Amino acid sequence: MAIVTFGGGVSGIRGTIAGNTFSANSAGPYVKCWSTSSNPRTSHQSVQRAALALMSSTWRALAQGKRDDWDDFAGLPAQALENSLGQTYYISGALWHAKTNIRLLRMERTLREDPPVADRPAAPSLSSLDIFETGVGGDELTWPVDEFDGFDIVVQLGISSSVSPSRMSVASYLEILLKKDPVGATSEALPALDEYFGLVQDYQRAFCRAYRQTSDGLRSAAGTIYGDVQ
Repeated sequence: MAIVTFGGGVSGIRGTIAGNTFSANSAGPYVKCWSTSSNPRTSHQSVQRAALALMSSTWRALAQGKRDDWDDFAGLPAQALENSLGQTYYISGALWHAKTNIRLLRMERTLREDPPVADRPAAPSLSSLDIFETGVGGDELTWPVDEFDGFDIVVQLGISSSVSPSRMSVASYLEILLKKDPVGATSEALPALDEYFGLVQDYQRAFCRAYRQTSDGLRSAAGTIYGDVQ
C-alpha cells in the first residue's frame, strides 16, 4: 500500500504499488523495484508476531466497557499520529491497546486493561554519542543528570554508510535497546555493535533516537543525536 498526497498533481507518495516502491531522500523523490528481504523470518519478526497474537487475544478478552475506554482514548487529539507525508491520522482503540501493551511487554512491565492516564512526556535531551571502530570498544550514549529519572528509556541506534548528516544512508536496520527506569544514570554502555551492524569503520556515522516512556506505556517524541565513528 502506498500513501499519496494530491495537489495540482501528485505531490508526494510513499509505499509500494504494483511492485514499485516510492520514497524520497535529500535529492528528491525516487522509485525502485520492490524486493523481499533475504531473511524474512528473523528472530525479531518472530517475537513481534507472537506479541501481536497475544495482544489480539487479550483484546478479545476485555469487557466491552474497557474496549470503549480504549476507543475514547484513541480519539483524543493527544493521540494523533503523523505519517511519512506529515499528515495527521488516528488509529483504533484496539491498535492503541496493542501498541501500548507491546511496549510494556518489552520492558517487562505489567500489561494494562485500561488506557494510560499519564500525559505524554516531553522529548529527552542527549549529551553525546561515542561510537568507535570495531575492536576499540567504549561505545556509549550519555544524557544530562535526571533526564530519564522516572521514565524508562528506549534507544533506537543506527549506523550509516555516509558521513554527511544531510545525506544519511542507513546501512542497517535500527536495533532497539531498552532500559527500565534508569534512575540516577547519566549514560548507557552500548553492546558490541558489530553483532548488529557488521564491521563498524571510521568513515561511517552513527545516530540514535531516544525516547522517554512512562510506566503506562506512553512514549515521548524522540531526542536525536549524531556522532562520527572514531
